[in-house]
Amino acid sequence: MQSVVCAGHTLIVSPHLDDAVLSCGRFLATHEQATVMTVLAGMPSGELPLTDYDSSCGFESCTQAMRTRWQEDERALACLAAKHLHLDVLDSQYAALPAVRALAARLEPLLLDPQWDMVAVPMGLFHCDHECVSDACMTVLARAWLQSPAQWVVFEDVPYRRRWGVMQARLAAWFDQGWILTPVALEPQRASSNAGQVVVGQADVDEKQDVNREPGAGVGRVSDDVEWVDDRSALRAKQKALACYASQLHTLGLAHGGDQDAPERFWSVTPR
Repeated sequence: MQSVVCAGHTLIVSPHLDDAVLSCGRFLATHEQATVMTVLAGMPSGELPLTDYDSSCGFESCTQAMRTRWQEDERALACLAAKHLHLDVLDSQYAALPAVRALAARLEPLLLDPQWDMVAVPMGLFHCDHECVSDACMTVLARAWLQSPAQWVVFEDVPYRRRWGVMQARLAAWFDQGWILTPVALEPQRASSNAGQVVVGQADVDEKQDVNREPGAGVGRVSDDVEWVDDRSALRAKQKALACYASQLHTLGLAHGGDQDAPERFWSVTPR
């Protein structure tokens, strides 16, 4: 498996207020310049009836639920020294999801901000909210593949990646839409010499502009003189951050461990 040594600023696109930590918490724990942008973080109307999910989490109103989740997310990301950005789009339990193209138009200036050296987006597994956000991100990338200087990667949505057949179906859908996904390891970089290696944020942009390159080519290689952070420490940091989402732990089945503790997996993206 090819590896990417992650240097520079990273944007992680999260459908809901917890998805980035669930799916990328270890990465966040070992990467010092990350921002998590939660797309479906809008405040519902106070007149909206209490939803079944919010009721199961112990809330008395939808606004109380969202306000609590904002606070939980801010605390969780603070544990991982990550910045947060909450957009005002409503998730599907509060309103109909926006059309993919409309959401893509909203996300485009944020995703293509030149400050990002890497952009990580959800694969879009199982949940309609995840699929909508993923499709909107890839609509942006399809229009801006030659212009975006950032390295784009896809992360597997926890916990939905364990559901029977969803990974295979989504990979096939991406292929049908003209994309090839290749497994890639994202490696944290800590101070040490990085001579002789290619790192995200320092790769030649011209290489990205070659749409005919081999799948996964140009994503970088790892030299032997990089100091790595202990993965056990990263897992403990992720677990501490996940504990901040107290209102959802039992509802999501996370209170007693599970897929969120398994290795995180990422995929490089190239056009067919």
